This record gives sequence, structure tokens and C-alpha cells, in this order.
Amino acid sequence: MIFIKQFEKSKSKMSNKKQVRFEKSAEIEEKHRKNRQNIFDHRREIFKCDSERNFEQLNEELENLTLRSTPIVPLIPVLQPLKIKPPTLPRTSLKR
Repeated sequence: MIFIKQFEKSKSKMSNKKQVRFEKSAEIEEKHRKNRQNIFDHRREIFKCDSERNFEQLNEELENLTLRSTPIVPLIPVLQPLKIKPPTLPRTSLKR
């Protein structure tokens, strides 16, 4: 829209050849803008469908997990207590 308004303002100042070129470039620019917008809209719809599908799949998995009769044991490794040694002093000769 802004591009078209600028085109209308500068149209009166141009020679005939420049005017034709400018019209073509304005049409091409508008076509590119529409194509980019269509691509973004398409990607947005794909992402929306994927996220809805993933959400449904996660819900099904959660229902399956809650319907199990056996309790789910968390798989956390048991940490053994660390053996901490007292700091050792550097060996120095006792002779002075």
C-alpha cells in the first residue's frame, strides 16, 4: 500500500519509459509481497496442524500411562556419597 502511494506521487515527475519500468517494478514487488505472505500463512497453518497433532498424541500417551496397573518407577540413578579427602599440605622439609 505504501509503495503504491509513493508510486502515485512520483508518477507525474517521470518520463514515459521510466514510468513504464516503475509500474512493472511496482507490480512485481506487490506480487512478491503476496507470495511471501502466502508462504508465511501456509507455514503457520502447517505448524498449527503439527502442534495440534502432537498435543493429541501426547494426550493419548498420557491416558495410556495413567491406565496402567503397574506403578511407574522413576529412572533416577542412585548417587553414592562422595568420599571427600581432607586437603593435603604440600610436603616441605622439616629441616630448617
